[in-house]
Amino acid sequence: MARNIEMKILILEPFYTNFHIDLASYLSNNIDIFIFNFGSILYLNDAKKIFIQKNILNYEYLENDLKLSKNIKTLYTETLRKIDNQEPSEDNFIYMARYIAFTRKYLLNNKIELVMMHNDLRWQHALAIEICKELNIKYLVTERGIFRPNTTTVDFKGVNGYSNLPKGKEFYKNSDIKVKKLKNYKVSKTLNLKINIRFSFFILLNKIGNIFNLNSNIKNKSYSLSYYINLLIKQKFSKSNNIKIKLPKKYIFIPLQVNTDTQILIHSDFKNMQEFISKVENDFYSLDSNLELVFKIHPMEQGIVDYTFDERSIVIQSDTNELIQNSEFLITINSTVGFEAIQQKKKVMVLGKAFFKIEDISVCSSKESFKQDLQNLLLNDIILDGEAIDKFVEYLKYEYQVNGNLFNYNNNTFEEIKLKLENGE
Repeated sequence: MARNIEMKILILEPFYTNFHIDLASYLSNNIDIFIFNFGSILYLNDAKKIFIQKNILNYEYLENDLKLSKNIKTLYTETLRKIDNQEPSEDNFIYMARYIAFTRKYLLNNKIELVMMHNDLRWQHALAIEICKELNIKYLVTERGIFRPNTTTVDFKGVNGYSNLPKGKEFYKNSDIKVKKLKNYKVSKTLNLKINIRFSFFILLNKIGNIFNLNSNIKNKSYSLSYYINLLIKQKFSKSNNIKIKLPKKYIFIPLQVNTDTQILIHSDFKNMQEFISKVENDFYSLDSNLELVFKIHPMEQGIVDYTFDERSIVIQSDTNELIQNSEFLITINSTVGFEAIQQKKKVMVLGKAFFKIEDISVCSSKESFKQDLQNLLLNDIILDGEAIDKFVEYLKYEYQVNGNLFNYNNNTFEEIKLKLENGE
């Protein structure tokens, strides 16, 4: 284990694997961990654990801390606002203000030099990032990789719409990129089974944490074993999965995202996917075109969420790659499918804050300009820069991403991250 960086590390809520504790242990033997959910102890070792619920219930906070808790958008706050149509309670804002005050003092008193987290929009992560910026403390955010299963996203600013990626095509065209062979980190069926069994125990421990008041008052999501079992059954045995629909000769492909995804809740101007669907259909069908609209519901919502579509639209569950290849172009808010299409030199209209929303690499649109941008695409008035797209993809694959995934990784994965830390990337 290479620990020649040796820094004081704080881990916030990790992903559902040992990735974060293993990475921290590779870098240092001086590690503290904030516990927000009792279930997360499954993915952590015997490093120092601080149970947030116990520490912040009566913690003193400043008025500015309360103001910050109300001004920062998080998965929790925007789920309430956009999905449940309600504002977070004053008590919950105060709870977050107590967390802000406690975290600030903890970082200073314990001389924390690096804060690790998975996703930058869980409430505790979004607030911690603001404190790290205030105190000039380095933080590291992970996310599932762009080139799955062989890469992981590691960013020292944020992910997706908040990533550190430059937003101008010239940066990529002028980059000197060293092409290298990526090692295969495929997740085997055996490993996948172990992951799912362990996650079931996580849900059980989460329930225990709720009973004994070990979990934080504010939760980014509720965990229900029955929900995941029901989702698995619907995905495997839903009748709609077996219905074969012939693709039209010419169509626009619209891959839908999950309603509760941060790409919708925070990185877009849409309240939910239904509003997005209606916007696309209303504007498209008001224009003159020989194309058809083909939608695909996200696998996590197949058989779970009922959307309303225009009778002229086609909803299909065909292979995503086939849908991309045969389409004229794609429309998305911000999805992995959109980036897959960009790699195939398909025109992709982006309405949200996506990492690939870059002029001449994708068709940069918005809720307001969508109809005009769509009209231009239908008239073939938009030409993208093929060279910039190639260099952008290469930069992501060989410079920005780390080889290895959150389920399957080794010391080579961690060495890449260590080098990024040392180089201040």
